[in-house]
Amino acid sequence: MNFLKFRISSFKGAKNVVLSIEPSTRANIFTLVGLNESGKSTILEALSHIGPEYLDLKKEDPSGGLIGPEDCLKFIPVAEKHNFNGQISISADLALSSEDRAKIADFLRTQCNLSIVKLADKFVLKRYFLFKDSKYVSQGTEWSLIPVVKKLKGRKEFSLAGDDWQKLIRFIRSIMPKVLFFRNELFDIPEKIYIGKGTELEEPGGINAFYRDVVQDVLFAIDPSLNVNTHIVSRKKSKSESDKHSLDSVLEKMSLHMTQTVMQQWEKIFNRKLKEKSIRVVCDVDESGLFYLQIRLIDGGEVFNINQRSTGFRWFFVFILLTQYRGYRNESAIFLYDEPASNLHSSAQQQLLQCFSQLPAGFTIIYSTHSHYLIRPEWLDSTYVVQNEAAVESLEIENFSLAKTDIKVKKYRNFVSDNPNGLNYFQPVLDVLQYVPSKFDFIKDAVFMEGKSDFYFMSYMAGIQLGRKLSFDVIPCGGSGTVDQMISLFSGWGKNFVVLLDADQEGEKAKKRYMEKFGLLVQGRIVTYADINNDWKQAGLEKILGEEDATAICIASFPQASFSKKNLSLAVQEHLVLKKSIELSGNATKNFGQIFNYLETAFLT
Repeated sequence: MNFLKFRISSFKGAKNVVLSIEPSTRANIFTLVGLNESGKSTILEALSHIGPEYLDLKKEDPSGGLIGPEDCLKFIPVAEKHNFNGQISISADLALSSEDRAKIADFLRTQCNLSIVKLADKFVLKRYFLFKDSKYVSQGTEWSLIPVVKKLKGRKEFSLAGDDWQKLIRFIRSIMPKVLFFRNELFDIPEKIYIGKGTELEEPGGINAFYRDVVQDVLFAIDPSLNVNTHIVSRKKSKSESDKHSLDSVLEKMSLHMTQTVMQQWEKIFNRKLKEKSIRVVCDVDESGLFYLQIRLIDGGEVFNINQRSTGFRWFFVFILLTQYRGYRNESAIFLYDEPASNLHSSAQQQLLQCFSQLPAGFTIIYSTHSHYLIRPEWLDSTYVVQNEAAVESLEIENFSLAKTDIKVKKYRNFVSDNPNGLNYFQPVLDVLQYVPSKFDFIKDAVFMEGKSDFYFMSYMAGIQLGRKLSFDVIPCGGSGTVDQMISLFSGWGKNFVVLLDADQEGEKAKKRYMEKFGLLVQGRIVTYADINNDWKQAGLEKILGEEDATAICIASFPQASFSKKNLSLAVQEHLVLKKSIELSGNATKNFGQIFNYLETAFLT
């Protein structure tokens, strides 16, 4: 069963938000980018309420999916707090797989004595909250899934209803993908994980209940027949020596398995060995008779609680623990992360993306970020820009208006096309696309380009389109008139360089100035495209590429957008990062081949 689409209506600042997560051939990882206060957290919070069960980690007693009236009041849009009347809702479109349909048919046959006549491939689950005069009234769920059935030995067809329909819905809930919101407090693992009193898995609830389930996941990983109640709680309660030895054996197996799983994953992520580190799981009982487990870290002979270690270690320890063991439940899930690892070093954030891409099949991730270290160009097709009309780009407080609060979500490509001036909202994506590790190796010859766009054009045409390895570095500058410092540095070091400028008025003006300023130091080193080919007067790289080929490159990234210089520049950057080749005309490859041949020759003279 897969979630296909979410709809959020009147939830805080999200008046009408649609978020599609249709499965694709790429990793099922969806990124929300945007300014602070743009609404990314609001969207994730709303999605957390659509799962088959809702667990409030701040409460000691989970309420079976119901949300307390006081908490529901927090969902009301701020601008309507004075008198909100109506409904707040979160709904989801889900698709049934052939396996799901078989399970449903088997359930109805064995539990309800019914056979399916007609069952839709998709259905809608809606969760709603009703208010009157800004007061909470009620909450509930609606399902569009109503199969047509008949008795096993009957002929009359009818729509499923009543107790049998309720039974089916409970069964559907049990096989639905779980929706888990990894709030920040989840990453503070309890010092003591309470697992029961006597032989019953009882209090406390909240975050402890979540980690109690994690303990069960670890047991599943060791042996699917193991469970917390029988193989830990009951044995700890027992006075039998054999039970004590059996308990010690289980705890030792848990310790070893967690050490191998967590530590090996850690070593793989950070590419370094963790010497003399291991996990130890211990079981004890407190003064009130509640049994608990502690997960401790053995480091160089010293024993630590996990929360005594660094923020980075704790974060990744819990992340690996929660995600790696979840797969042993043999179920699918959606993980929601709000600004994951935002307080960690950039290298740790980049390693987190590697963890995301290595999650078991059946898991989907939706995460928000404004850090360019947490963006992968390969996932641009599933990247969304979140925009709040009340969040003014200038952030001037007098321009902030609660009445304007309206969270919008658009796919990255559509947002770029529709909002060419809204750079701040998708700046993290641009930072990644425009970020290239420095090749500033002063031993090699260098060609100085006017700016970043020219740099990407040259790098893309050489490395991707022509498959050509250049003998010189291509270095972007800040414009045609900003190469002075680089000329001074390379001249002082006695290194070879060429300054390549557009053959327009500004380029010719800059060429003249450099020659007057540096004299013989730059003789033969300041070149415009017209110096390479006399037909390229007044030409920049876009003209040399040609309108037909420029349009082909642009459409490959923005099929619905009209051609523009900005879209072309963004498309070239994306294709360079993705190493994506586009079929171009022979004229384009000939022209750029001529440029590269000229530059290679320039360093021989």
